[in-house]
Amino acid sequence: AALARGTGTDLIAVDAPAVDTSHNAAATYSLRSSPSGAAIWTTLTAVVSPYDLSALASNTAIDVQILATNTAGSSPWSATAR
Repeated sequence: AALARGTGTDLIAVDAPAVDTSHNAAATYSLRSSPSGAAIWTTLTAVVSPYDLSALASNTAIDVQILATNTAGSSPWSATAR
């Protein structure tokens, strides 16, 4: 997953790989975010790409992780993007 901060706003665009239901690839994504280092996660399910997190506190670092799910189950949470 790629993480890009919006310009001029407190907006983060998270661009997960495209959903591909063939070849047992990811069918859905979940996203979680937390103030950086706090590990107080807010989790969103059925996230489509790209997804914009808004209403974030100004000048606050945010940790973001992605989880993919397919017919075999769910992946572990991704490495943290800041």
